[in-house]
Amino acid sequence: FEFMCAQGWMPETLCHNNRGFCLIPVDPRGGLRFLQRAASRGFSPFAVNTHNQMCCMLALDDPGALRDVAERYWCEHFEDGEAISATLWARKGDRWVLTHTPDARECIATLALDVAQREAWSDRGERWQQRLEELRLGRYFR
Repeated sequence: FEFMCAQGWMPETLCHNNRGFCLIPVDPRGGLRFLQRAASRGFSPFAVNTHNQMCCMLALDDPGALRDVAERYWCEHFEDGEAISATLWARKGDRWVLTHTPDARECIATLALDVAQREAWSDRGERWQQRLEELRLGRYFR
């Protein structure tokens, strides 16, 4: 992606996001830097980039940052309307696996809920549970 970006064969934001995505399992700190750069330059869909950043934060064991980026997405950048289909990383035990999801927004809510429950943030867990349920009904709940 670095080469493709340098040659101008792909938009810069796409190169940064894709490069960060590829680094999640092997270098989450480096991946996060590319993902944040893509986000700051307007990468879309926001849900895909947000989930990618959350995966890095999960790998880095930074639940506070994960919570913050999920909340910021949900309150400031939520993409209302059509589901956002994507191939994303998911943590299965001690390894990362690629999974296809019909809606990246649901993956954000599910991961945020899992972390809230793991960290015993009961009020946040309840809020993410409501958000997930409403999203599955086709509604946005802030």
